[in-house]
Amino acid sequence: RDNYPGAEISGLRQAPATSGGGQVDVAVIGVEADYFRLRDWHLRAGRLFDARDVRERKRVAVITQRMRDERGWQAGMTVPVGTGAFRIVGVVAPQVGALDGEFADARLSTGADSLFVPLSVEDIWQEAPGQANPLDAIFVRTPEYASADEALGGLRALLAQPDLGLADLSWVIPASLIGKVREMQGTVALTVGTIAALCLLLGGTTLSSILVANVRERVAEIGLRRALGASRADIVILFMAEGCLVALGAAFVGSLLTHLLLASDSAALTDLPVALGAASALLPLALAVGIGALFSYLPARAAARINPAQALKFE
Repeated sequence: RDNYPGAEISGLRQAPATSGGGQVDVAVIGVEADYFRLRDWHLRAGRLFDARDVRERKRVAVITQRMRDERGWQAGMTVPVGTGAFRIVGVVAPQVGALDGEFADARLSTGADSLFVPLSVEDIWQEAPGQANPLDAIFVRTPEYASADEALGGLRALLAQPDLGLADLSWVIPASLIGKVREMQGTVALTVGTIAALCLLLGGTTLSSILVANVRERVAEIGLRRALGASRADIVILFMAEGCLVALGAAFVGSLLTHLLLASDSAALTDLPVALGAASALLPLALAVGIGALFSYLPARAAARINPAQALKFE
């Protein structure tokens, strides 16, 4: 804080897990008074503990909204945790992004079943003696006039001092999250793209098989069309158009159902943001036309090669 007077800085420490003996099994997280403001967590009930609570080492606690809903805890209740009991003074709603659980360091994750207490309550840390650094994580919000990348170099140098003994440090900044997002996008694109390609190949093969059977059933019709003046190109265009229409209809129905499902309740289906627009609607249709034309060409060409005189004998 002395080196970064304009930044918001708050520490975090996780207490050893406690269970049994009439105590409640929860994750106890020691934080400073400004932790909730730094994380932009909204107060739902009661109050947050302040600098006086931290200074006087009061055994007060703040719970998450999920704990209130699932456990029935409310502000004003006293719960037995660790070596004693804590009085709940407030309820907060954590602001958890869609990618936090995927990319955040495990030491930064507090979880929904966490009991937040003042970091100054020392007796809850007695089961983990001998630690050189009493903090598991430090949250830093740089001022508006300074970027996170600019502050990172100074923070690395500050915490790399030999007398601190902090050898195992990991850094989570916006740039690293963006890099992991792009890495995830590449992985998803490769995995989903491969599955989609196999599905399209299977669908195209099925379409081609249907058209081959269709050609065999319509040999007499093909012969009659050729006898009335239709060229081989006309027959090819006829069957390719039918194949494209079938593929286009299937793509339209599938795309429509997918868009309706995602537009109605995308949050329940996935935590990742979903963007729907003209591209997501038109791309499947254009791809369907291409698949239909590609896999209907060979059956259409086979139909065009049928001899009209022999084809008329099937009537």
